[in-house]
Amino acid sequence: MRNISLHQQHKQRISLLTGLFVLLFFQSALAGLPPIRVTGKVTDGASSVGIPGVTVQVKGTTTGTVTDGNGVYSIQAEDNATLVFSSIGYQKVEIAIGGRTTINVPLAEDTKSLAEVVVVGYGTQRKSDVTGATVTIKGEELIKQPVLTATQALQGKAAGVQIISSGQPGSSPVVRIRGTGSALGGRRLCSLSMVC
Repeated sequence: MRNISLHQQHKQRISLLTGLFVLLFFQSALAGLPPIRVTGKVTDGASSVGIPGVTVQVKGTTTGTVTDGNGVYSIQAEDNATLVFSSIGYQKVEIAIGGRTTINVPLAEDTKSLAEVVVVGYGTQRKSDVTGATVTIKGEELIKQPVLTATQALQGKAAGVQIISSGQPGSSPVVRIRGTGSALGGRRLCSLSMVC
């Protein structure tokens, strides 16, 4: 009788080991699945217009992308991952992929965060990241002036900004920021040409 119980114990151990082996095999096979490609469009929640430049990132990783000019994105991620959508002026949204390959996302405006943004000549930055001086000229001030061009309206409104016209008919004025009157001694740090 003792031989039968040892034989049964041996069978149980083999069955248990076989079951564990099968479980580990399927777990490693599932973990090795290739990521899926998720595509979609990020739109303004109010107007349904595509938003360019939205950051789309796989949560907890460094994998990410940016939407194109129409708000369209494409990213590879695990089917159980979460995507994080963020853009200046909009509320951040997190969406679980859940095996889907198309995810369209409407973003709601975040007017509170817009007060922390400064538009500079080469993009936008958070106020805390700007180290130089900034000047704000409100559109209402410019509209009230009896001028023909935008450059004429800007004349004298900001320190360090010079608007120079060559005097030739049809020529565009040159806008110099921190130009000849600066510590650079006449070398232009920044120059903008405006066509009005």
